Amino acid sequence: MSKHNEPLPLLGRDINWDDIDGEILHVLHFAPFAKVINGEVKTVTKSLPYAFLNVISFRNKLKAQLWVTHKIDFENLWKVYNEIGLSDNEEVNVIWTNKNYRSKLVSPFKAALPKLIVWVNHKGAWKLIHGITKNSLTGTAAYKAEAPIVEYKPEIME
Repeated sequence: MSKHNEPLPLLGRDINWDDIDGEILHVLHFAPFAKVINGEVKTVTKSLPYAFLNVISFRNKLKAQLWVTHKIDFENLWKVYNEIGLSDNEEVNVIWTNKNYRSKLVSPFKAALPKLIVWVNHKGAWKLIHGITKNSLTGTAAYKAEAPIVEYKPEIME
């Protein structure tokens, strides 16, 4: 994990996208540079991403920064954090992927497509999923403890 005052490594620049593709990342912080007003995304400037996320990668054993550069990804995160809101016993986890599209015809356009699946889970689900915390529950209760309460996935994804 990064030291407190050091900048976090940036996914896509300091950490290869392939290293986290398909991984469930735990969101520590959502920092928007845009807003959704009356259903429209309003940006301050085109030179900044819509937002950034501070995330934890279990696979890479580190905290990192993920820039949110697609409008659909931003709208889904905005919905979770600013429209619906989170209770004290919920957490947000995201999956970054460029391999989960409904059609193989989109391959040449992957760079311009949304990449985030956003989950709202019960608090502690990320640790259960990755085996950091032992799940003492069994059956349906164990599944519900790890499964998303709500999932926001771009329509273009499977």
